[in-house]
Amino acid sequence: MAESDSSVAVMLNENSSDPSRYVREKGKTGFDAVAFHYSIYRSLKRFLGLDGFIEAYPDSPVDIVGKPPFSVEAYNNFLVTNDFINADTGLFDPRHMYGSENQDVFHWPSLMNGTLKGNLAAFIITLVLPGIPLLIWGQEQAFYILDNTASNYVYGRQPMGSNTAWQTHGCYKLGNSRQANWPDGPYMDGCSDDWNSLDHRDPSHPVRNILTTMFELRRRYPVLNDGFQLQTLSKSTYDIFLPASEKQET
Repeated sequence: MAESDSSVAVMLNENSSDPSRYVREKGKTGFDAVAFHYSIYRSLKRFLGLDGFIEAYPDSPVDIVGKPPFSVEAYNNFLVTNDFINADTGLFDPRHMYGSENQDVFHWPSLMNGTLKGNLAAFIITLVLPGIPLLIWGQEQAFYILDNTASNYVYGRQPMGSNTAWQTHGCYKLGNSRQANWPDGPYMDGCSDDWNSLDHRDPSHPVRNILTTMFELRRRYPVLNDGFQLQTLSKSTYDIFLPASEKQET
């Protein structure tokens, strides 16, 4: 059962919370966090300009940031509806795991201007949302090859080690039947890029440096690592409506 106010939710612990609000009895705790938060991932896809029917019921609100003077919309929804009581400590502990890529979805650098979008997504999940940021191998190297064989399941699983196969099959032409107006990008010409056959354990890659800086900021400033309350101070974006997104604003 949802709490009425987020300020009440953050004060809960295993002794102060009302047992009737939970599905399981005390001591029989289920999962207290998700391993890859797909609601946030779909919100990122919408926020970063992809078109089509992206949301899935019952997703959290699409607007991660919210509209001032209200609280952060999606995260505030988590606070009042999700069980954030740590199963080990019995204390309030928001530790959902947020990612912008995984082994079952495309790499952001696959798309036009995708590296910039991927860095922005990483910024949101690492320095804005309270919880645990996730990375997938190759994300720090800006992998962009798509190696799926069906247009309704688009993903990239290029290996870190040197391998010619991903370059050989690197000019992806199947499109994405689950995404309207699927944009062009580097994924279309990967077979002509010899970089894809090389070893990718590159500690000097610019994206890796950006990500390590974000994690260093979390280590240096506890509020970024352990803070659990967000407040919208201003908003510099505006809504647009894409052709295949019906009445859902972007």
